[in-house]
Amino acid sequence: MPNFRTTIYILDRDGGEHEIPVEVDYDATYDPGRSYGPPENCYPPEGEMTINSIVWPAGITLDMASDNQLEKMEQEAWEHYDTRGVDDRE
Repeated sequence: MPNFRTTIYILDRDGGEHEIPVEVDYDATYDPGRSYGPPENCYPPEGEMTINSIVWPAGITLDMASDNQLEKMEQEAWEHYDTRGVDDRE
């Protein structure tokens, strides 16, 4: 399972913003589709991203992260996936 490190931002009870390092473990599949040849052989691209786990610092929980931060994490997982070679190496 591929993983990477990133940072997210959370707000504390007083509205203060904090940068938090996290490690994200994910699984992804992607099929670029086919846009050439006879129409019956063509199909759109599709992919699926599954975030398996997020390692948070002690005292930090998922509910402290906004939906935007979780979307950012998924986007970064796709970017990480895209940088990996066909032999699953960076």
